[in-house]
Amino acid sequence: MQLRTVAFDHPDAQKLIAEVQQEYVRRYGGPEGTPVDPDEFAPPLGTFVVGYVDGDAIGCGGWRAHDGDEPDFADGDAEIKRMYVVPSARGRGCPEWCWPSSSAAPSRPAVNGWCWRPVPGSPRR
Repeated sequence: MQLRTVAFDHPDAQKLIAEVQQEYVRRYGGPEGTPVDPDEFAPPLGTFVVGYVDGDAIGCGGWRAHDGDEPDFADGDAEIKRMYVVPSARGRGCPEWCWPSSSAAPSRPAVNGWCWRPVPGSPRR
């Protein structure tokens, strides 16, 4: 497994994001509609990672920090978005490659505690 930090709008990231949206349609009846600004996944307040096996993009995931007055988020919370592994690569522990890894983990102390909590009102995805 090779991890590459890429821009959210990188072609491989966009291909996998489109696939995860289709997975949401199959599972939940519609795409996940949280507004996403690609710049939110750029350092220092975010990162987006694509995993490759033999040159093929097989999974992705990103995090973005939340600062300021945002409903449902405390200052410094980090949100995991677009975590996905292609069906053919599932069952091999692929999500473990991404969280936490030195290339993908938030570097800010406020989010390094990895305190997971659901966002009130969010569907479980």
